[in-house]
Amino acid sequence: MRLDEQTPGHGLGLAIVHAIVERYQGQVHYTSSKVGGLTAVVVIPGSDRFGDRSDN
Repeated sequence: MRLDEQTPGHGLGLAIVHAIVERYQGQVHYTSSKVGGLTAVVVIPGSDRFGDRSDN
């Protein structure tokens, strides 16, 4: 969805994200807001916790 007719785009961004995440056997969860906008949470197998980085 475009914010206005002046904003270019074809709506492929989330489709590409979904295809990549599926390739790695992950999941994408979407939540939309009544006032507009979308939150996408990407889960890729192999990480135990969201935001966990063992190299820190």
